[in-house]
Amino acid sequence: MMKLSKHYRRLIIVLVISNIAFATLFLTKLVGAGNVVSVVGAIEVYDSDGVSPLTNYDFPLFTGGAADTFLKYFFVNNTGNQPVYVYWNISTSSIAWETRTPNLDAYDHYEDGTRKYGVAIRQDFSTPTDYWHPNREAIFLSVSEGIKLRLELYYTGEPNTAETFTMTISFYATSEDSQDPVVMLEDLKTKINELPPEAFRYSRFVEWQKKRLCTQIDRVIKRIENGNYKWAMLQLKWLKRRIGKQILDPYKAVLIRKVDEITSTLKSIT
Repeated sequence: MMKLSKHYRRLIIVLVISNIAFATLFLTKLVGAGNVVSVVGAIEVYDSDGVSPLTNYDFPLFTGGAADTFLKYFFVNNTGNQPVYVYWNISTSSIAWETRTPNLDAYDHYEDGTRKYGVAIRQDFSTPTDYWHPNREAIFLSVSEGIKLRLELYYTGEPNTAETFTMTISFYATSEDSQDPVVMLEDLKTKINELPPEAFRYSRFVEWQKKRLCTQIDRVIKRIENGNYKWAMLQLKWLKRRIGKQILDPYKAVLIRKVDEITSTLKSIT
């Protein structure tokens, strides 16, 4: 497991959310890690047009007792001169949040044992259930690269109790990935096994195709465990080609990005 870099720039999004009043999204920049700020791997957050800095956003009103979901599209861009790994989390809040189980891919707030609110982020082109895991999953951004994301804020409709609450969503970038590449590969296998039949170019023998892709991933894992990173990266290149031939967008783009992240992680430790 690699150590998380101590040098990073953090972007804080503060949300004021209410089911009886207005909801506003504010964005400010703060410095973390004991005022140690890296000028490398800077990130910026832009509005849905990809150009305007995201400074504020008013959410529509939740109606008490009625389930609803609000979306906010935005971009996170790498404005530095080195590739970065970007993470997110809810760092502070006036109400308690729990990481969603068992997938650990979002946050939920419970009131009297009933789930009331949820917060999740995913890539705009990803499948509806492919959420960006807070704290533990990195999005890799090359120099000058940006990615379109969607914040999903939902209210289950119950309990029907009025309240106003605030929370801080932090996006932070590091020059190193904190995950073990083997863990990342196992996560890739999970994503492949969860693909629906329509994700495949050839709809026949879907389970057989999944098995072949996962077998190739197992070969990469074995190379890594044996310390043969050069061959592991070569096999990742073959895996990327196979995904490109067998999988259709938008699923293909998500898997290829994962392969690129794993390849970059291997390069950083060789």
